[in-house]
Amino acid sequence: MNPSTTFSALRAFIRSERWFRPGLRSLLVACCFLSNVQAQFVIDSWTTENGLPQNSVLSIQQTPDGYLWLTTFDGLVRFDGVRFTVFNRGDYPGLPSNRFVQLLAERDGALWACTENDGLVRYLAGRFQTFSVANGLPSNNPNRIQRDIDGSLLIETHTAVAHLRAGRITPDPPRDFRERKTYVSPRGARWDLDATGLRRTMGGRESRFTLPSNVSTEFADGFYSVQMEETAEGALWLALPGGLYRLGSSGYAVYTPKDGLPRGYISAIAQDRQGGLWLATERDGACRFANRHFTCYTTADGLSSNFARSVFQDREGNIWVGTNDRGLNRLTQRVVTPLSTAAGLREKNVYSVLEDRVGDVWVGTIRGLARMRSGRVVVFFDRSTGLLFESVQSLYEDRAGRLWVGSDGGVEFYANGRFQDFTRELKLRPGRDSCWSIHEDTTGALWFGTNAGLLRYQGGQVRRYTVQDGLPGNDVKAVLESRNGSLWVGTYAGLACMDGTHLSSHFSSWTERDGLASNHIRAIHEDEQGTLWIGTYDGGLSRLSKGVFTNYTTAQGLFSNGVFQILEDARGNFWMSGNQGIYRVSRQQLEDVATAKISAVVSTAFGRSDGMLNAECNGGNQTAGMKTRDGKLWFPTQDGVAVIDPEAVPYNPLPPPVVIESGSVEGRDVPIKGGLRLQPRERALEIRYTANSLVKPEQVRFRYRLEGLDTQWVEAGTRRSTFYPYLPPGSYVFRVIAANSDLVWNQDGAKLAIVVLPPFYRTWWFFSLTSLLVTAAAYLAWRRRIAQLQQAHATQLSFSRQLIESQEGERKRMAAELHDSLGQHLLVIKNRAALGVRVAKDQAQASLQFDEINASASQAIDEVRQITSNLRPLNLERLGATSVLEELIEKVSSASGIPFSADIMPLEGLLTPDGAIHLYRIIQESINNIVKHGQSTKASVEIWREDGEIHVTVADNGRGFGPEASVRRGLGLTSIAERVRMLGGTHTLVSTPGRGTTLTVRIPAADLAKGATYGA
Repeated sequence: MNPSTTFSALRAFIRSERWFRPGLRSLLVACCFLSNVQAQFVIDSWTTENGLPQNSVLSIQQTPDGYLWLTTFDGLVRFDGVRFTVFNRGDYPGLPSNRFVQLLAERDGALWACTENDGLVRYLAGRFQTFSVANGLPSNNPNRIQRDIDGSLLIETHTAVAHLRAGRITPDPPRDFRERKTYVSPRGARWDLDATGLRRTMGGRESRFTLPSNVSTEFADGFYSVQMEETAEGALWLALPGGLYRLGSSGYAVYTPKDGLPRGYISAIAQDRQGGLWLATERDGACRFANRHFTCYTTADGLSSNFARSVFQDREGNIWVGTNDRGLNRLTQRVVTPLSTAAGLREKNVYSVLEDRVGDVWVGTIRGLARMRSGRVVVFFDRSTGLLFESVQSLYEDRAGRLWVGSDGGVEFYANGRFQDFTRELKLRPGRDSCWSIHEDTTGALWFGTNAGLLRYQGGQVRRYTVQDGLPGNDVKAVLESRNGSLWVGTYAGLACMDGTHLSSHFSSWTERDGLASNHIRAIHEDEQGTLWIGTYDGGLSRLSKGVFTNYTTAQGLFSNGVFQILEDARGNFWMSGNQGIYRVSRQQLEDVATAKISAVVSTAFGRSDGMLNAECNGGNQTAGMKTRDGKLWFPTQDGVAVIDPEAVPYNPLPPPVVIESGSVEGRDVPIKGGLRLQPRERALEIRYTANSLVKPEQVRFRYRLEGLDTQWVEAGTRRSTFYPYLPPGSYVFRVIAANSDLVWNQDGAKLAIVVLPPFYRTWWFFSLTSLLVTAAAYLAWRRRIAQLQQAHATQLSFSRQLIESQEGERKRMAAELHDSLGQHLLVIKNRAALGVRVAKDQAQASLQFDEINASASQAIDEVRQITSNLRPLNLERLGATSVLEELIEKVSSASGIPFSADIMPLEGLLTPDGAIHLYRIIQESINNIVKHGQSTKASVEIWREDGEIHVTVADNGRGFGPEASVRRGLGLTSIAERVRMLGGTHTLVSTPGRGTTLTVRIPAADLAKGATYGA
């Protein structure tokens, strides 16, 4: 019978007998306690509820990359300890079937899988390859594969045997499969079992062994009924229908059900590293044979099913058991030994533990007190057993050897075999006040932390300290006397301290405002350097040194923000408890964070997978955990006491293999073999990775870095993916490393090359082409500019020539006018004067000559005025631009006979003197063009102001002209354009042959001071 089943029955029997004497009851309970301590393994299980596609796990193997592979009847499964990946026909069309039965993992990473009816499958580097009858396989029902001693693949089917060599399948000579079984051991020996016995072939030598007389080779089922395993020392184990046989140097050893061998057939055999032999059995789960004794683990121990089909030990020492109907199980070495009701406690909810001076361990529960001595448990649970208060919260042993018990409702002590009430002596209210902590200081005074303040008892005198004395709160949870004699008090409202005399009437206090992590204090611990460590309920851990607080939370690497107790082991590690379990942190790492040498600590957590019955620990009272003389750590939990031996905690020295599993871009899975290439505009890159440590896989930690973007490693914690919303074009290398739960790092890790392609406008060829085009454009622009400068220079030369010609023409005109007009008049005046001298005696003739002289002089004066007016109209300064322009238009109209209409607004104050001259010349030149070339019958001049500009329109209805005509006729358009430019304006000239010409000019108004006039 399973030991746990036996002791469960004993417990039920004990509880059912009211008359059972306490002595015999304690003796039997002690047996249960011892049996529980001896349990070696913690069992975790996974089924379809956890991600398996189907609950039949027939074969288990591990590939060199650390993945665990399983066969099921609904797909091939890969497991990294956290996530299942299922390979089936729905997602992988290359697979011939979903029903797999047996596996073989090889050193090169290849995985061979037998299907039930569809041949043999090989998986390597993400690709599947199928071998079937079409490839030479004797049958599509392979049931076993192994590597033969010659290096070929030995394939056994239900009908025949074949070998795969160099990619070609060759059938073996026909034989009766049921009369022969072949096994190739890891040591390189081939064992053949048939009706004549056993034959071993190794190193070119063959040895024969006869079978025991009671062994029959008429096996009912060749696949299930025969199993062979050669151990490291060279012994062969045979599981046959008649029993379990060990063939060693001295012959056979036989084990039958009489020796404890489980009944039913054995479907798998595996040897562990400690030399134990594991059996997967039909009825009794997984059994281990060691020291000539069978120990079976069944559903009573937590195994998911008693029908085990496969057993396997991974590279880190975990034992994996596949079942026929309830999935996968993992058996790991127990780290935590739980002591609960199965060990004799009356109540599983434990609040306090204490080891007294004689080595007895006292356990206070929500309903009673238990004493453990040499494996025996004595329970005190009510007044009939001597206990006065049922719910035990705190325990303390004073120098006199009295055991003090603080409870919900009072205080008592145990001495000389009896409990004595001490509630009234402390002036507490019986049944109403609770005692959370008890401490005796160096002076012999006893301190009691209660919900009604802190009590000091000495010499029969009681002194109560409350918030009026400086305590931050009256709910006192922890009391500690430091090495310098100071008394430290933790309350649910902050931290307080009394100086070393303990006679002060006042406390100094600290709260969150002073830097404390949280006001809800649950534990105080002083290390060997005198540094104070304060554990809180919800704010993590505080370090107080030289008046400065340093706080640690999950952000700095703590496993939990709850610190209910702080215990220190011999290696300098802190062990702390919380609602999520027990966790270990290096004190040196905590110090390094305080001095900024590192940014975070690493926590190793222990919970149900390590043997705890309930991961939730209890705290809020003194003795919420203790370190016994043998170095073991005891923590109260919601289900018994969790006992840990820090020196016996397994250390995993194997760095976990790191694998980059997949990638996705914008939510679409992309292949990563050979690297990853992102097209332009592709964003949202996700990379999924893992590290295959199957010991506490949920605590594997990762760091990653994208070389080319990240300058330092990024701490990813336990996260197994990373996301980049955008990557600039370029080449990168993504690297990821990982550490197992004991912080052993795989520094090589895994890497993935990533190329982000630039858009076409950021490629080298586009850049080169663009550079070429820009160079060509710059050259063309330069050539065009040169041409423009040359044209401008030519235009300037032309303008200069025209200006010089215009000046010479003006001089010529003036010379002609002075010669032909003024000169003639002056000559006439001269001749008339000479004639008048000759006829001076003739008064009438003289008078006539003087009249002619006067007329000629007057005409000369008018012509001089006309010439000077053409040179510069002086009336602009005297009369203003408006009057002068109106006078000009009137004169031209009367002289030419062409009727001109004029609509000219007052221009005074709108033009500078130079501007007035330019406007006058523009209109004068335009009117002259109309008179000389227009052949017009009417013309008009309009000047008005609009939007801060002076608008000028000169129009006629003449014959018009084209560009060529304007150049030939010398219309003075260049002069007009130059004057408009000098005025800072614009002009348009519209001339249509036969329909007239219109000149429009727009110049900015000067807006001179109001009232300013020309000539003023």
